[in-house]
Amino acid sequence: MARKPKSKVETTYYEVLGLTRKFTAAQLRDSWRSLSRALHPDRTGDSTPEGVDAFATLSCAYAVLSDPVSRRAYDAQ
Repeated sequence: MARKPKSKVETTYYEVLGLTRKFTAAQLRDSWRSLSRALHPDRTGDSTPEGVDAFATLSCAYAVLSDPVSRRAYDAQ
């Protein structure tokens, strides 16, 4: 089975959520809520793999950046 090549430009979790590295908890929450409403497959009707992947990436970004320990580990990479 062929693997899909990764794009040359990787998007950071900060970019996914539209945040800078010095965001506040309120900014993170507001960005998450706004984007999750816009990208949720049940709300948009976009059940294509790309649509589901976009929401999954958003969810992962929020999970990592909302937890201080996970965020430190992510930033250390």
